[in-house]
Amino acid sequence: MHPQSKAHVGPDYLRFIRPSRSGHAPHRVTVNAATLRPIGCTCAAGQHATVCWAALQVAIDELVPIALARWAQTCGFLELEAAAAVYGQVLRRRAAAARVLAERAQHDVEACPLRDPDAPIAYSLTDAGRAALREPEDVVA
Repeated sequence: MHPQSKAHVGPDYLRFIRPSRSGHAPHRVTVNAATLRPIGCTCAAGQHATVCWAALQVAIDELVPIALARWAQTCGFLELEAAAAVYGQVLRRRAAAARVLAERAQHDVEACPLRDPDAPIAYSLTDAGRAALREPEDVVA
């Protein structure tokens, strides 16, 4: 399970809770327990029928191990067939979620050159930087 996620189990749903990135209420992502299909999230985006980052992360991080464990625990051909179908759907949704997250990240970089201060800073090494790295005389031991 993702280190920032808490799972709650109901009779026909799973709920994963992720902390908000903006300090608002935590995201509560609801997933259909039988099909492992994300249903929605309690955040503002989820309330407007938009898939939020938390739902995408749950699809990427949480659901594949659950589907794989179910597949491993099956007995009989029919159960195996049903578990394999769910696992295949989870993998397809995981790939789609990864594509959406990558597209959103690219859009964010293009739309806003000032990134989130908590995000890792992408850097490139310049010729002056390479030269400074090669000059060991400036280093005090």
